[in-house]
Amino acid sequence: MSCAHFFFVGVPLFFLISSGYTEEWKTTESPHFKFYFKEGERQIVPSIQFAAEKSVKRISNILNYRVTEKTSVFITASPAELDSLAAGKTPEWGVGFALPQKNRIILKSPRYMERLLPLEQIVCHEYAHIVLGRKTGRNSVPRWLNEGLAMYLSREMISRDEFILCQAVILNRLIPYHSLERGFPLSTKQADLAYLQSYFAVSYLVQNIHEIGIQNMLDDYVRHPNMDRILFKHAKIGKPEFYFYCQKRLKREYGWLFLLSQSGLLWGGITLLFIVVFLVKSVRTKHRLKQMEALENQDDPELPN
Repeated sequence: MSCAHFFFVGVPLFFLISSGYTEEWKTTESPHFKFYFKEGERQIVPSIQFAAEKSVKRISNILNYRVTEKTSVFITASPAELDSLAAGKTPEWGVGFALPQKNRIILKSPRYMERLLPLEQIVCHEYAHIVLGRKTGRNSVPRWLNEGLAMYLSREMISRDEFILCQAVILNRLIPYHSLERGFPLSTKQADLAYLQSYFAVSYLVQNIHEIGIQNMLDDYVRHPNMDRILFKHAKIGKPEFYFYCQKRLKREYGWLFLLSQSGLLWGGITLLFIVVFLVKSVRTKHRLKQMEALENQDDPELPN
C-alpha cells in the first residue's frame, strides 16, 4: 500500500472513529407513528408497528384524547443511545420510556434487555403514557394511576406475576399507595410490585365505575387536578379510604388461600405431606421393632453352663 493511498483512506477512518461515529438511523412510517431503528433491529419493527397502530383507537377512545402528530418511536441498540434519547440515566428495570412533551417513545432492543419482554406490548403501554400525558399536560396524574392505566390499556396479563403479590402479602411487604403517587422504587423487585399494585387499583376502579367512568374522571381531573376530590366525586370514596381498601382487598385475595388454591402447589403440598407421613411412620415402625427386640432379649432365660 502506498503512503498516498494510506493518507486518503486511513485519515478519514481515523476521524470517523475518533469522532464517535455511529450508524445512521433507518426510518419507516405508518399513519400514527414514525419508527427509528438500526439495521440490527429491522426485522422486529413490523410486528411492533402493527401492534402500535392496532392500539391507537382503543387507547384514544378510553382516554378521550387523540394525538394529532405522529409519535416518534426509537428502538435503541445500546444503553448509551437510550440514555442519550431519554436525556438522563434510566432505571435498569425499564424496557420502554415515554416522553409526552416530545411525543417520543424509546424502547430497548431485545439485544441488550436484561429481561426479555414483548416490545409489541411495551409500545402500547408507552403510547398510553403519551396520550395521557398529552391530555393532562402539566397536571400529571399520580404515578400509580398513570402506570395502572397503561397496563390496563395495553392489555397486559399479570396472572404469571400474581405470586409477587402473594409473597408481598404473606411477608407484609405491600407498598403504601401514597408512596406510589410521585414515583416508583429503583430496585427491580420493588418496581415489579409497584406496577402490579397499580394495575390492581385501576382494575378496581374499572370494575366499579367502568371505562366511561375512567374517561369522565380524567376529563374532570384536567379541569380540577385534585385526586381526592375526583375519587370522591366519581368513585364515591376518598383517597385515604381508597388506598386502605386496595390494601385490604389485596390481602384478602392474595393471602394464604390464594397460595393453597394454586393446583400445582396444592397437589405438590399433598404429595409432600404423604411423603412426610410415610417417613414418620417408617421411623416409628423401626423404633418399635427395636424396642420389641430389646424386650425379647431381656425375657430370654440364661442357659446353665
